[in-house]
Amino acid sequence: MTLTTNTEGRRTRTALNIGGTIVTGALNSGGTISGGIADLVNTYRYDGGDKMASLAQSGVSGGNSLAAKFVSFTFDLADQMTDTRPYSTSSANAANIEVHSRYNFDGAERLNSLTHATSEIAAGQAWNGTAKLPTLTIAAFNLIYDRDNRLTTLASYTNRFKTDFTYDTTDQIATAATAAITGLAVPSFLPTNESYNVDNNGNRRTAAVASQSAAGTHNRLQTDGNFNFTCDNEGNLTVNTAIIGGARTEYTWDQRNRLTTVVERTSGGVVQKRSFYNFGNRQMGQFQYCSAQGLLRKKSKMTNGITLALARQLRM
Repeated sequence: MTLTTNTEGRRTRTALNIGGTIVTGALNSGGTISGGIADLVNTYRYDGGDKMASLAQSGVSGGNSLAAKFVSFTFDLADQMTDTRPYSTSSANAANIEVHSRYNFDGAERLNSLTHATSEIAAGQAWNGTAKLPTLTIAAFNLIYDRDNRLTTLASYTNRFKTDFTYDTTDQIATAATAAITGLAVPSFLPTNESYNVDNNGNRRTAAVASQSAAGTHNRLQTDGNFNFTCDNEGNLTVNTAIIGGARTEYTWDQRNRLTTVVERTSGGVVQKRSFYNFGNRQMGQFQYCSAQGLLRKKSKMTNGITLALARQLRM
């Protein structure tokens, strides 16, 4: 690969050769390549603010076949990218544009509109979240914020609906209300409205407004509505209990927080299965309860000494 840079040290050209060997000198200092197959050439151009303005890719005569490509980038005075235009030719040609993407920003330099179209988007145009669209728009988003920089509205042209958000006094989301955008086709689906209740630490609450991360539990999840969870001081899950039925799974860990044992119990506390793990968290063996013999029987291969010792300890 041959690299060319300008006086500011910015790369201006990259030439790729497959299978060749360097004959003399460094490639960025006049060196040459012998043999191989020329593959492609990338040419880079920059604007007055040292931002990349375009990238062109082309093939080389006698080299591998390659479709020419060109993409241009436009920035505003705040160095925010406002437009990208990829073309299926070696230069900017409106007839060969693939997708024109327009990025609009509000006065606080926050992205408030993103529009993609398969033709050139006219200057000053961008989707504003209504039925009015630039020509040949294929996807678009509109974002509105409050003075605290919180997103209050997200509209999607692709989905044909918008969602409005509200927040509580601690800046945590409180509601999300979705509605179809007037004037556009009926959405294929419309999410239901949602409301959220969180504690002062940002943890979601249950429907009964009880925190799912109780005091003194270091903000760890205590329940998901199907299971209750208990963790040790290191944050390792130690007990997982089914709310319905009461069956539970117990986990033990060594001093390096490596899983050593998993025990599955019925709601009455009867052990159904024990699994053992080595220092690499690989399962060493497993015993399952056999009601006919009233003990745990070996299921997977372990060393004879370990098997015998464990069988004696686990006899019911």
